[in-house]
Amino acid sequence: MAVAHRAFRRQLAELPDLVLGVRPGNATRARLVVSAVRFALLGLEVHHLSEDEYLWPRLMQRATGQSEAIACMKLQHYRLDDLIAHVTGSLDDLAADPRQPLCEKVAA
Repeated sequence: MAVAHRAFRRQLAELPDLVLGVRPGNATRARLVVSAVRFALLGLEVHHLSEDEYLWPRLMQRATGQSEAIACMKLQHYRLDDLIAHVTGSLDDLAADPRQPLCEKVAA
């Protein structure tokens, strides 16, 4: 579990610099970067779905004394879902018309 989360954190930490490196007007590069961002976010989404479906229910049954920590982790997933939706909503625009303000918005 720690290895998977460390890998996601490392990969996701690199994405803002990748997005900010897109030069205005370079739609070819923007499409490649958008593809990389989508791939990373899809991996995170699949990982979270599996935790939501399989891990949390089992942990709630087996680690009854840790229900508050488990609830906190579940809440973090929901917050990330909102952030991912916010970012993915801007990716098509970035791929079509890479502009600095849009790169900054996606990177943030």
